[in-house]
Parts: sequence; C-alpha cells; structure tokens
Amino acid sequence: MLRAVADREKTDDGTDASTDRRSEFSLGGQVLMPVMQRHKTDLHAVGFAEFYWSRQNPDGNDNSTTTSGLGLGYGVEVQHWARKHVAISMQATNRLVGIDKALIEQGDGDELKVTEATYGLVWDPAVRLMFHLYF
Repeated sequence: MLRAVADREKTDDGTDASTDRRSEFSLGGQVLMPVMQRHKTDLHAVGFAEFYWSRQNPDGNDNSTTTSGLGLGYGVEVQHWARKHVAISMQATNRLVGIDKALIEQGDGDELKVTEATYGLVWDPAVRLMFHLYF
C-alpha cells in the first residue's frame, strides 16, 4: 500500500486571502497465509505493517499539526474466485500494536508533543471489499 496526497485550499473574499495545506504519506504491506480452501473460496489469515505521516498547515504562522505512526495488525480475509483471472475478497483487519505521535504548534514557538502507544486484542475491524483482476 502506498499513498501520497497533497492538498491546497485557497480562499480569497476580496479583502483577505488565506491558504490551507494538507499533506499525507503512508506505506504498508500485508502478508496473507492460506488457512482453508473450499472449491473456489479461500480463507486467509492476514498480517500487516504500516507507517503513516501527515501534516495539516492552516493559514498563518506556528499553527501546523504533524502526526506520524507505526502499526502492526492482524485480520482475516475470504476470497472467492469468480473466474480464472477474477476474484472478489472481503477483509477485516485490526491494529494489534500502534505508536502514534503528534506535534502541534501553538504559536510563539510553543509546541505540544503527544505520544500514544496502544496494544490489545480488540475486534473492531476495518472492513474492505475488493475486486481483483489478475493477468
């Protein structure tokens, strides 16, 4: 998984102009391990690792927020082969361990640093429905 986003919003009401900026970058990967197979349907155990970084910079000085994090997770996937080169899958994944950091500028050179570490076996999945074409 690779994601890179840059967004700029410019507002001009005739007397005042402002520009807000947002940037994101994330990189991650998954490992699928076959657990069971029935006819055209496979069940996989899923493991994943991810890294992300984002920055929101509203108009003005010393008011940006930068967040970054690392995560490891697990999940399950059911994949059905509709044709030889076509598959449909549904995946549910959860973070197992995560470290998130935020740096918030508060003006006049002041910064607030927040670090959050989470871990646990909680089933509150992110669910994805995917359509795969293989050549």
